[in-house]
Amino acid sequence: MRQGKETVGVMVAPAGKRWRARIVTYPSGFWTVSRGTAVMKFYADDPETAEREAVNHIEAFIQKSGLTRTAEFLPVRFGTESDPNGKTGRRLCGWNVRFGHNTLSREAVLCDVSERGIFVQTENPLPAGSVVRMELDAGGTRMPLRGTVAWVRLSRETGRALGMGVRLVRPPAMYLDSVKKLT
Repeated sequence: MRQGKETVGVMVAPAGKRWRARIVTYPSGFWTVSRGTAVMKFYADDPETAEREAVNHIEAFIQKSGLTRTAEFLPVRFGTESDPNGKTGRRLCGWNVRFGHNTLSREAVLCDVSERGIFVQTENPLPAGSVVRMELDAGGTRMPLRGTVAWVRLSRETGRALGMGVRLVRPPAMYLDSVKKLT
């Protein structure tokens, strides 16, 4: 049986014309179906229903496992975050990304994006200064990206995921349009 505290969240993002929710345990990663063969996904026609299905699954798991829930579920919506000066920049998302130096050998999730950069949540970031190739899956649309790792976070901090900040090099128009559509 698990010991200690875990933080569990639900990521909701567009998936074509529908919405997809995934359960994430911080800092471990996505919940998977039995034997870890695939990431567990909950699809619905609207974000609230997809989120509710994932939360219901978590509640059932907690009850079945005899675990104790010590906090309420707090909704966090994807969309635009503003900086203290009121400028729009980062947008929260849950897009999948494959990345690497020369080959797309690693998989991760993008926590937030902007027109100039992205944060890749991964326990195995590339070193700062590395050139990185990526293939982004933005709601069923795949697009290639290139960038430079601007910084990495290798130590655990409360409320902050491990990963790397990537400064994008000439992001394609399709990417910029997808970022603008996140509201």
